[in-house]
Parts: sequence; structure tokens; C-alpha cells
Amino acid sequence: MVDSPDTLLSLSYTSAAVPPFGSEALKEVLPPWQEINARAQLTGLLLYSRGRFLQTLEGPADSVRHMMSTIAADPRHDDVRIVVEEQIDRRRFPDWAMEFQPLTETIANSIPGYRTFFTDADTSNDDPAQLAGALQEMMRWYRVRATQSW
Repeated sequence: MVDSPDTLLSLSYTSAAVPPFGSEALKEVLPPWQEINARAQLTGLLLYSRGRFLQTLEGPADSVRHMMSTIAADPRHDDVRIVVEEQIDRRRFPDWAMEFQPLTETIANSIPGYRTFFTDADTSNDDPAQLAGALQEMMRWYRVRATQSW
């Protein structure tokens, strides 16, 4: 597929962290990752829970696809699965080079779609429609309510 330079793409994937990250390790790697995304004109949201990443990347289609191929080849990611890939008219997370939200159980219990998404991702649920629906619920919640990062 050939995209024009103006085509915006949103891609959401999940992966298992190898090895699972602790909060201190995440704090160390986030700033360089955020800088890389900013240089590539990528925005989005990164969630991490129980050893799994869930990230939505958005930006120029070529940049999103290049970043996704980099992530898929990174040995720190296993079981990389694209959940949703779609062209968008405008960014959902325009001000976030890569906003990160750690998910505690208290926060997770209030997020629509969280249980469905992370439980299904952990058990390798092959129902893409169910995972995509849960992902969309979580992303809506974050766009409206989540404004703080570390």
C-alpha cells in the first residue's frame, strides 16, 4: 500500500515485555523513547500492565509503519500483535509524543475495556473484534480523563 505523505495512520499493538519491566526500568527508558517518537512525528499512548505493553502510535503512515517494524524486531518485545490499524483524519493524542500511564489495579478497575483487553491479551484471545472494541473503550477513557504522566 502506497500512502501519500499526508496520510495519518493510527496503529495499536500489544506485546509481552521481555523481561517484564519494573517501574524504575520504565522510567529510565521512557525519555529516549519519547524523544524518538517526537522526532518521527509520532504521538500516542503507552499502557503497561502485568508484563504487557499496549501502545497506540499515530502519525505519518510511513513513520508509524517504520516504528512498528522496529518494535517487532526489538528483543524486548515478544508476542507482538497489531490490534487495530486505521487511517485517521486527525490525531487522537496530538499533544502526547508517547504519554505513559502506569496501571494500578485501582485505576484499572475504573477503565472501560481494561479487563477485557488485558485478560484476553494474556490468554491469546483470537477475537480481533472483541480486542479492538475493548481497546477503543480504553482509548476513549484516556483521551477524556488521563492527563498526568510521571
